[in-house]
Amino acid sequence: MGSGYLRIIGKWQQPWKIKTSTPSSFPSLHLLRNVRNPEISRPINLLSSRSFSSSSRSSKVAFLGWYCGMLETRPLITKSITTSLIFAAADLTSQKMMLQPSGSFDPIRTLRMSGYGLFILGPSQHLWFNLLAKVLPQRDVITILKKIFMGQTIFGPCINSVFFSVNAALQG
Repeated sequence: MGSGYLRIIGKWQQPWKIKTSTPSSFPSLHLLRNVRNPEISRPINLLSSRSFSSSSRSSKVAFLGWYCGMLETRPLITKSITTSLIFAAADLTSQKMMLQPSGSFDPIRTLRMSGYGLFILGPSQHLWFNLLAKVLPQRDVITILKKIFMGQTIFGPCINSVFFSVNAALQG
């Protein structure tokens, strides 16, 4: 069978066309755990890596479960903290890449970026995507393209203006 196909319960299927009984848009994990490779007779596990032990795998699953639970119970705070951590990591990476040999890190800049993610971008994206989900609840291609267009023409320019304004104000 050609590339991009998985053998699921005796027949070849493309992974993105797997029908599941769960409401999730992702294929059920139990369908992907015991996929058999036609070249070998033992099942292969598509969800693990050989470099990780089973205890680290279970701790990753536990963390992912905890994080998904926090998204359900406290979505605004969880998304804001996540955005803040991503902004801090991005700023540290940027500083590391652009750092002159005689230069040093700017922790104030990192705090500024992290604060922007925590207090402005995280909450505003949460509200924006909830608004889009209410205004355009369908999940067909045309609706998705409308959401992308609205994000690029309405939210994107506004939030970029806010970013540069806040950054300039905080720099003095």
